[in-house]
Amino acid sequence: GNPLKLSDSPTRITPSPLLGQHNEEIYVGELGLGDEELRLLKTSGVI
Repeated sequence: GNPLKLSDSPTRITPSPLLGQHNEEIYVGELGLGDEELRLLKTSGVI
C-alpha cells in the first residue's frame, strides 16, 4: 500500500512492467520492424 494517507487525494499504485512486456511495441513502433522480421527474430531465439 501507499504510506501516504490523504483523504482528499486518493492514490493508485500500479506495478512495474514485466521484463519484455513492451518488446513488440518497441520493435514494431520504434524500430519499424515488420511482422515477418519480428517472427524470424523470435524463431531464431534472438528475442
